Amino acid sequence: MALMTELNSLPLLIPRPPAQSAVTATPTQKPKDRRAIERVPVELECEERIGKSRYFRLTSDLSPFGLCTRSGLAHPVGTQMDLHLYLPDDRRQPLHLTAEVVAALPDGGIRLAFKSPARTAVRRIHRFLRAQARGTSSGSHKRR
Repeated sequence: MALMTELNSLPLLIPRPPAQSAVTATPTQKPKDRRAIERVPVELECEERIGKSRYFRLTSDLSPFGLCTRSGLAHPVGTQMDLHLYLPDDRRQPLHLTAEVVAALPDGGIRLAFKSPARTAVRRIHRFLRAQARGTSSGSHKRR
């Protein structure tokens, strides 16, 4: 909880619209998004490790607590994995995260939620996303 309090005290990357008093969804409306922090569109390399299998993908969005990947093998919801996320600030030191598939997308992409991410990982992702929002060079995608 202390980490959420710390992150909520930082400036928001993308402001959310004001909350509505009643949440109802008709067949033409999407249910309300309940994420505490908005995911930011960004393309990064990541490596999924499930047992002895390795899968390489590109992200389509990222937040300090999860990400979405683009096309590929859609693992079943609930699948746990070790995830290496390559941020451009230091590609030789990927973030090592544990993640769980929370949704499979029609194009083969998946939504992942990080499971108990380390505070240093959350801070590093947040710094990267803040740099992306500002358009600074430290947020650009660099090759080794």
